[in-house]
Amino acid sequence: MHGSEPADIRDAFESGEISADEMKQISSGLEKLASIESIQELRDRLTELEALIANK
Repeated sequence: MHGSEPADIRDAFESGEISADEMKQISSGLEKLASIESIQELRDRLTELEALIANK
């Protein structure tokens, strides 16, 4: 597999480089990473809002 973009994963699956189970595991891992990034964005935004409220 060359790369970590969704298209790279799909290509690796279609060419037989990875199995369906491996594709599911990779997809699950990517979903978890995206969730973590979203949580961090929310924390950052909350910190900004708290700072704005504190400065009023």
